[in-house]
Amino acid sequence: MEDNAATVDVAELLRAGRFAEARTALAEVTTPSALLERVRVHFHFSEYVDAERAARAAAAATDDPAVRSLAHTMVKAAQAGQGLPDESPLDIEDLQGRELSASLYYVAVAAYWRHDFRAVDAWLSTHAPKDPVLRARYLILRGFAAAGAGDVAKHLEFSDAAARILRAEAPEEVYLLASVAFVMALLLRELPWQGHEYIEELEQQLPWPPDLEMWRFHILRGIGWKRALSGAYLDAMRYLLEATLHTGDGIRRAYALLDRASIAIFANERVTASSEFTVAVGILDSIDWKTVKDETLLVLPYAAQVAAELNDSLHARRFFELAARLRGGIDPRWAFAHGERFDAFLSEAAAFTFYDSKRKRAIREAERAYEIFARIGYAWRAGRLAVLLYSATHDVDWHARAEEWLGYYPNSPLQRLLPGKSARRKTVRPLSPRQREVFRLMRQGKTGTEIAAELGISTLTVRNHEQAVMRYYKVHRRYDLRQMAE
Repeated sequence: MEDNAATVDVAELLRAGRFAEARTALAEVTTPSALLERVRVHFHFSEYVDAERAARAAAAATDDPAVRSLAHTMVKAAQAGQGLPDESPLDIEDLQGRELSASLYYVAVAAYWRHDFRAVDAWLSTHAPKDPVLRARYLILRGFAAAGAGDVAKHLEFSDAAARILRAEAPEEVYLLASVAFVMALLLRELPWQGHEYIEELEQQLPWPPDLEMWRFHILRGIGWKRALSGAYLDAMRYLLEATLHTGDGIRRAYALLDRASIAIFANERVTASSEFTVAVGILDSIDWKTVKDETLLVLPYAAQVAAELNDSLHARRFFELAARLRGGIDPRWAFAHGERFDAFLSEAAAFTFYDSKRKRAIREAERAYEIFARIGYAWRAGRLAVLLYSATHDVDWHARAEEWLGYYPNSPLQRLLPGKSARRKTVRPLSPRQREVFRLMRQGKTGTEIAAELGISTLTVRNHEQAVMRYYKVHRRYDLRQMAE
């Protein structure tokens, strides 16, 4: 009974995101259920060797075939986290009874860590868990796999669906709610997505244990950017100031200061921008960059781009060259799934850094970054690069693209970047990757319900995409779209 009580207490700690306390509570407990909880804690801290050891101990300590099956899938996930090959693939018939949903989840985790993103979707689309927490976990993981495959809009849709399930059916799952809000906040600043005010509600309502403060910081950043891109400059600066106060990490503080500088530039508050940038530079110069191997390095091209926009060519070149030099040292597993976006940010920084001194190079870099940002739907970044390319080439097509992308933000200070209106051109927003996918399925004659089931999104979302497609092609009936040639 004591162990059962301890396990319940640990489960509550995990739901609340208090992982350090959960690790302490589990240190001396060796029953199979406690060992499986210990594996989850090790996964949270990326301790894959320890996770494999605990999972093997759990498998050896139980006679229950379902628990043993779950432990074996955890072993596979831990091995994938270590970069080990999958030498004995599982068949779904190998998985047992009541632990089937959790077992499938960890098989998919292993596939994700091996960057087999199609396999993640294949595994998780074979089964619909009754437990809302597992349903949400499935959606969250499918979202990460979609992002790894380059479809960040789908990542946001899956995350949105997971958040809605958790809020309606499992509001006590603080850790999962915080994690999905963190993902959505990061994506909301890049994608022209509306109707997610509940992220602000979550930030205000959730208890925030120390283990989750990093996520709260990025949620505040995301909200700040969303406010800025909708024209609420003062609200944006307030949220970003709050973000700096919620972290003791130097690089994260530098991010928030660069955010404030960048938004101040959009709002034509260059004195504020310069002062925020100066403080950020002081922090960045104190970092030992040899120890940084992950996406944290993205702060360097960001700093280069902000410096260039402030006409500080010395800092722009210095930060860009440091980022380019360290690019090869990024963790290969992170680079596999996200390296393209890192390269896009690097090219974006180069376009701004070399615009005045090496115009041809700046144009090449801007075109490279634009191609990636446009393909994955990063609207404001694509629009800003189109403005830069129009200024460099005076090609009216770039002006039209800038109008199209920045048209997603009608009240934003980004609008002042446009160098005048083109000759009575009506702005038509380009179709997003997800809208093109819905269009393809519509032309196959599939109903909205069938499309929603195939894509794993709500019928309301499908209806919104269908209306956007019909506006784009200036038709009023789904039948007319089905008649269009491929």
